[in-house]
Amino acid sequence: MKGGVLAVTAIGIGALFQLIVPDPYMDEIFHIPQTEAYMRGELTVWDPKITTPPTLYLIASVFAWPLSLTGLPIVMILRGFNQVLHLAFFAICTSLLPHTPAAAYSLYLFPTLYFFSYLFYTDILSTLLVLAALSLTWRPRPKFAISAAVFGVAVTVRQTNIVWAFFCITSHLLTLAAHAHAAVGQKPILTLAKEVWRSVWQDCVAFLLLGVLSVSFALWNDGIVLGDKSNHQTCPHLAQLVYFFAFFTLMAPGYALSAGPCHMRTPLRSLCLAGASGGVASLCLLYFRYAHLFILSDNRHFTFYLWRRVFNTPLVWLCVLPLSIVGVLTAWRSIQGSPLRKLLFLVCTGLSIATSPLIEFRYYTIPFLLLYVDPLLAPKSYPTWTHSLHVLWYCCINLVTIALFLWNPFLAPDGSVGRFMW
Repeated sequence: MKGGVLAVTAIGIGALFQLIVPDPYMDEIFHIPQTEAYMRGELTVWDPKITTPPTLYLIASVFAWPLSLTGLPIVMILRGFNQVLHLAFFAICTSLLPHTPAAAYSLYLFPTLYFFSYLFYTDILSTLLVLAALSLTWRPRPKFAISAAVFGVAVTVRQTNIVWAFFCITSHLLTLAAHAHAAVGQKPILTLAKEVWRSVWQDCVAFLLLGVLSVSFALWNDGIVLGDKSNHQTCPHLAQLVYFFAFFTLMAPGYALSAGPCHMRTPLRSLCLAGASGGVASLCLLYFRYAHLFILSDNRHFTFYLWRRVFNTPLVWLCVLPLSIVGVLTAWRSIQGSPLRKLLFLVCTGLSIATSPLIEFRYYTIPFLLLYVDPLLAPKSYPTWTHSLHVLWYCCINLVTIALFLWNPFLAPDGSVGRFMW
């Protein structure tokens, strides 16, 4: 019943997208023709402007080909495919969080994910696969080999997903190390060493193979980006981490408010963490802040206006920096486990988003998802009201962003119609 309501809503909003924007828009002009080529059996055709591997287009072509025989527009079919994937994402969320349905709804409605579910982008399939792979290791009886296989597919949708495979298996190794340390003195050292080695080998060998394949591809390809390499050069864009944690605060205000009393109970530790994060963030903003040509010139994205009016002005110190410090404090409470695992998350987030000069909030989706879900798997979690607040907050954001996209177009200098989007 609940899924049915979401499906009906998705169909209605998807119909509006198709009615008002029937032609491929933004990156769809690359994704949709590539999928159509695969539908025609032209598997050697490749658009050099596409930066990600072809798995999305291969899977979507299988889905779309029989439906295309009905005469339905291919744009509508492929956007509908993403909506189906988004509902599958919701199904995984509900199975993971059976006792907190509001959290599952808030994840489904998360603005960057929700918006791009109505366009044919890689984000939905990428996020779905990463969550599915992680969920296989969060079970009472984890399935690490299957998880590695799912991560393998996720990497062929978006290359940076290898970082989250690394986070997954390294988190497990930290857990094994903690259990082994606790067992010292209770079992003979040799017996304990054999048990640990057996667990490491059984659980990690598939991830090791995935890592070797990914590194080999990057070396062969001279980087992880497939096409349009000149516009997607890597750089140490550490200011992305500052933007991300500010984004986390704004997108999870319930978590920030709920974490406040916890920090008050440990004021000295919280002050030290706030001071350290503020100092590091300041250095990142001073020396590692970049503006990609697309950010400076493409006025269809919200980040174009944020750069001009916030990120590249004194407001970055007055607004973004404090929000980022709050985000770090909240994230430190949200990520479960030892301080090493918390630092591991920070490193992986940096590897995922801080190597790109492009500021795109949709790239923040997976690290945000981890920060949101990880505390919900612990015995003591955030209260239900935080998720209810987020559902309302996300509905408001989605209403504004979708309305801006659909009903507030503008005329670009080249005569084309531009639309505001994430």
